[in-house]
Amino acid sequence: MAGLLRSPAIGLSDQALYQLRQQTKNPLPYWTALQSDYSFLSKADQACASRAVIFLQTILPFVDREPVSELLKAVVNASDYRAILAADDERGSNGRLWRNLDKLISDARSSGQVHVRDFLEYISTLSDAGGREGEAPAEAGGAVRLMTIHKSKGLQFPVVVLADATRKQPSKGAPVYMLPEMGLSIKLDPEPMLYRLSKELDGLQEDSEAGRLLYVALTRAKEKLIISGHATSTKSGNYGTAGSMKNFCESLDLNVDHLVQKAGTFVEYRTISGHPVLAWCRPDQETQSKAPSQKDDAMPEESQDVALYQPIHETKTVIQGEDTEEVKHIWRATEAKLHVPPAVIGQMTHKAIELWLSVDDPRLIPLLETLALGAGLASEKQRIEAVRRARELIQRFCAHPLRAEIDAADERHHEVPYTHLNGEYTETGYIDLLYRKGDTWHIVDFKTDSIRSDAERIELIGKYKSQILRYQNAVQMLIGQPARMETCFLDDNDRVRVTEVA
Repeated sequence: MAGLLRSPAIGLSDQALYQLRQQTKNPLPYWTALQSDYSFLSKADQACASRAVIFLQTILPFVDREPVSELLKAVVNASDYRAILAADDERGSNGRLWRNLDKLISDARSSGQVHVRDFLEYISTLSDAGGREGEAPAEAGGAVRLMTIHKSKGLQFPVVVLADATRKQPSKGAPVYMLPEMGLSIKLDPEPMLYRLSKELDGLQEDSEAGRLLYVALTRAKEKLIISGHATSTKSGNYGTAGSMKNFCESLDLNVDHLVQKAGTFVEYRTISGHPVLAWCRPDQETQSKAPSQKDDAMPEESQDVALYQPIHETKTVIQGEDTEEVKHIWRATEAKLHVPPAVIGQMTHKAIELWLSVDDPRLIPLLETLALGAGLASEKQRIEAVRRARELIQRFCAHPLRAEIDAADERHHEVPYTHLNGEYTETGYIDLLYRKGDTWHIVDFKTDSIRSDAERIELIGKYKSQILRYQNAVQMLIGQPARMETCFLDDNDRVRVTEVA
């Protein structure tokens, strides 16, 4: 509120803001103060206060009626708040302030919240439970992280590589569209006008989403951004690019033919804001046309070029250190079943344990609800069931003596990343929990598998044995001493069972 009242659209001075709130013994909210007598202010500030009242009276009717994202955009546009942040950015913030504002609006859009109070609680939950989202988690020394753009949201790294920027999205139309603006439209032969309009509108929405996603990718880099793509020869003999790379070249006024002619040397360009960009094209000794029988998803041949950087270790295969099931999103308009994929329950439970939330923590339920929605559970009944089951596992663990023992530990580390060389293989992954009590280190691996018999338990112990041994070897390398390994099954016949691995 203070930033809004201080904005050029209203222009209240800092002294006036202070005087407004200090009319009584207890400081008044700004809106309450503006509705009372403010004749003690200077004439200039009185005029500003009157503008503030008119402005807020215009905005308030839309509160809790329009989506919070639309409300925020209206406030930003009316108050010139982006201009204020842009001015501050020129004084050394490097665009961070207005990017934070864009992120706030993006989070509001993602939340789908209409009620302002609910959105504030949502943001508070993300802030408290999500840790320091704007910082990348600690990595093993020299490690390279591979992730999708969606997974990188909220993280930042010194160097970021955006690979395959010339990739184009498939342009096939869906057989059915269900859009709020057009309703239900079905593909027929010939295509009805309603279907063609829906297809066009869906394409525009996809382009907008692709632009927002690209923005996320480009703003992950702190120091250096490397964009990789390729140029192809056209029938006219010129070279061109596609996808995002085409947009980059056009914005830089980069002539692809000129860059190809300069292959092997760096060519400097500048963005509109004056930032330098180095472009480099690899010399192509031999151009081969794509064989008609070659599939689009065929594996590319291994490059024989000398690497720009030598690898840390000579490796043959990378083994993912965790045998976790991929969480598949199940977006559906309706869902009559209460089935919740076990991987979703595991994801929600592990996140709550990573943040070390107790069952009585007021942040737990909002966090679980957010995770359930983020996992793609479109049905409210599914989300309620997922939250209930995850909370049950957390409650069960909180009542177990292991929780109290870990609480009393001298050190505790969650989601410990590791990269471990094992012969000619590189093992990478995350350890759920590593804690120290006295001189003894303990590894705890949490499992949410539903166990209903001794045979199932024995089978799972055998299944996870190789993973557990990798954890032990990795910790031995990291801390220079062995650690006791414990597997904590959270749903073994409706109770917690801790199994020590010899």
